[in-house]
Amino acid sequence: MQAADHKAHQYENAVLDLVEAAVLHPHIGQEFAGVVVQVDDNDPTQGDIVMQEPAIEARVSSGAALPLGTDVRARLVEADPRTGTVRFEV
Repeated sequence: MQAADHKAHQYENAVLDLVEAAVLHPHIGQEFAGVVVQVDDNDPTQGDIVMQEPAIEARVSSGAALPLGTDVRARLVEADPRTGTVRFEV
């Protein structure tokens, strides 16, 4: 049962990723307001950002250490509906 729940959760996340990428694809190059909610331990220039509008969480990168917990403007640099990849840069 636990394995089935895990598989269902993975499937739901993959579908959500694909939908987010498809919705955002026409907006590549635009800036959005967001908050840096996670910074990678091994690379502080990489992490996750949460956008208020549209309401999504995605990967973000920067040329310098990301400011955890800080409001930022991030540019959408990738939104690939084939892979479900969404990526922003600060």
